[in-house]
Amino acid sequence: ALVLALEAFVARDEHARGGGTLFLELALQSAPALLAAYGAVALLHALELDLAKLLGKGSAFAQSLRGTLVGLPMPICSCGVIPLYRNLVLQGVPTRAALSFLVAAPELGITALFLSASLLGFEITLLRAGAAATLALIVGLTVGANAPVAEPVQKHAAPGAKAPFATRLAGGLRYGLGD
Repeated sequence: ALVLALEAFVARDEHARGGGTLFLELALQSAPALLAAYGAVALLHALELDLAKLLGKGSAFAQSLRGTLVGLPMPICSCGVIPLYRNLVLQGVPTRAALSFLVAAPELGITALFLSASLLGFEITLLRAGAAATLALIVGLTVGANAPVAEPVQKHAAPGAKAPFATRLAGGLRYGLGD
């Protein structure tokens, strides 16, 4: 009903293309992609991924690739990724993986990916994602080769009992649609 009311409002001002009308058109076009992205964020939050285990060990290229692939879909802003990067390094995550994650996470989150696909098309979105992944991979390989290796301060805690998935999903939906 709300979408129909907004469409009627936009159609009423068809000839007068003011800023409000263009804003409503953009909001109507991007709303489904944003709702899908927030649902995906909720699911990621509910899964409670252990980033330190995902980034793990391996060759230099594998470390950088894992850091890039784990970081790209994460819905983390540039100010929020720095403390997370620091914690990953302190947990003993390889430097290359942590650096690739540091660059990839704020470049292109899952919400930006969905919104870009909706507004720019899939071809441009794939180019954008490819450029972000390439940059994160290059930074991980080149800067990571020269960065000092930090000594881990924290060890992985033994896995405790997890809440039921339905409870975690409800918390994820509160996070994805609220925060």
